[in-house]
Amino acid sequence: VIARADLTAGVRSLTARYAGDNNLDPSTSAPVAVTIRAAPTTTAVTSSANPSVFGSGTLTVRVTPAGATGTVSISDGGVAIGTCVLSAGACSIPMTAWSVGTHEIVASYPGGASYAASTSAPFAQVVSVGFRGAAAGNTGSKTGTSLAIAAPPAIAAGDVLVAAVTIASSSVSISPPAGWTRLGSDVVSTTAPLTQGIFWRTAPAGALGSSTWTFSGAVKGSGVILALTGASSDLPTADAYRGQLNASAVPQIYTPGLTLAAERRGIALVFGGMATGTTLASAGTGYTIPASGGSSASSGGRADSQTTTGAAYSAVALRSFVVSSQLNTASSLGAVNIGHTVFIGEAAPAAP
Repeated sequence: VIARADLTAGVRSLTARYAGDNNLDPSTSAPVAVTIRAAPTTTAVTSSANPSVFGSGTLTVRVTPAGATGTVSISDGGVAIGTCVLSAGACSIPMTAWSVGTHEIVASYPGGASYAASTSAPFAQVVSVGFRGAAAGNTGSKTGTSLAIAAPPAIAAGDVLVAAVTIASSSVSISPPAGWTRLGSDVVSTTAPLTQGIFWRTAPAGALGSSTWTFSGAVKGSGVILALTGASSDLPTADAYRGQLNASAVPQIYTPGLTLAAERRGIALVFGGMATGTTLASAGTGYTIPASGGSSASSGGRADSQTTTGAAYSAVALRSFVVSSQLNTASSLGAVNIGHTVFIGEAAPAAP
């Protein structure tokens, strides 16, 4: 018996030859046609994250058995979007250029000398709005009539920028720089008065530089700017806000929930402001505080007694991949007494 594992698929004509010996003559068998079938394969698609953030992620195709070699073709909704070459039964392509929305991915392995062709089941990859970066600024220990905030790092043309500016006054107004649109604002008139405004714009081509908000009087102020990728460049679909001052030892603010008209993916932002330089303590369930650039405080204020020249603090928390029509009803932000909730929807899907 001879075992061979290196024969490729196809029809083979096999003969056996006997070399003979001292007693017997050599002989050769009649040819026998043998069909060697290609080994069956399965093809499957996975991704590094699903949903994934716009501008990131990797799609991986695996063909079993791992000995399969060759090039895999990948399509999105029936349209070819790329190929990759198998190595140890797997290959990958980046998803960095994919538009927001749902992509119906199918991978096809054409087969080879020893392995049969196979096609994956459709794989629904969701790409949603992502957080690119944040930047913050404040007036420092002195009052001022303006506040400049640098653009978040590495923003790209078309990114949606959302800013929150908080000032330690309920009577001074906030005016945005050119190119910025006011989404809403709220005022808390107490012994620790505050005004917070929410603004947005799309990032222009080229460098943006700093954006400067002006005030109708001299106040202490602070602000944050967030850059979002894959977000709608139309006016954000919903904005709700409510100011609240808490006098307890661990004050909290409950920003209002948003009910969307229809189910839509996007990102929820909760902006908080307070009359103290204390850092942001925590975010509500499902929300994340940006690792850097997500907060800023002017100095010189005291948490127990505030005046119109007290400190102003701005911070933000965010929640990605909102898929239901009802957002969380609240976000808990330590020592915050004014806040807004904003939902930014994903951009309209584009062809792959």
